[in-house]
Amino acid sequence: MDALSKLGRMSVVIIAILSILQTLGVSLAGVLAFGGIALGFAAKDLFANLLGGLTIYLDRHFTVGEWIRSPDKRIEGVVEYIGWRNTRIRAFNKNAIYVPNALFTNIIVENPSRMTNQRIKETIGLSFLDIGKMAAIDADVKPCCLPIPRSTQNPR
Repeated sequence: MDALSKLGRMSVVIIAILSILQTLGVSLAGVLAFGGIALGFAAKDLFANLLGGLTIYLDRHFTVGEWIRSPDKRIEGVVEYIGWRNTRIRAFNKNAIYVPNALFTNIIVENPSRMTNQRIKETIGLSFLDIGKMAAIDADVKPCCLPIPRSTQNPR
């Protein structure tokens, strides 16, 4: 409601200014053409962000609650909010990061929340005296490749 009232007041002011200029004999065609060009340049980023938000909603590369990261821009955290203009990501240090949606169309975004398996590389040191225990250790280590628990997977 507040935005609509501000838009209405701005429209009245613009119409009043154009009426005064026309009364003074200024050509409105040139003023309107210049205003349209200026408005187009000013709205370029707004439209890019709106289209970026639409792309996020349609492609669904990530949703609210998922952990994402971008090695390009050093963005990493949990998605809290996806709006039409920007996306709010909560970093692991609890810092809020506001990313314009147009940026997501130009960067690499990784979604670790949707990984099916995680690889853990570990070196286990054994002495030659423990060679008899090798089969038991191997059997204990092999089941490590279990799927991620259901609570952290994407609910889709």
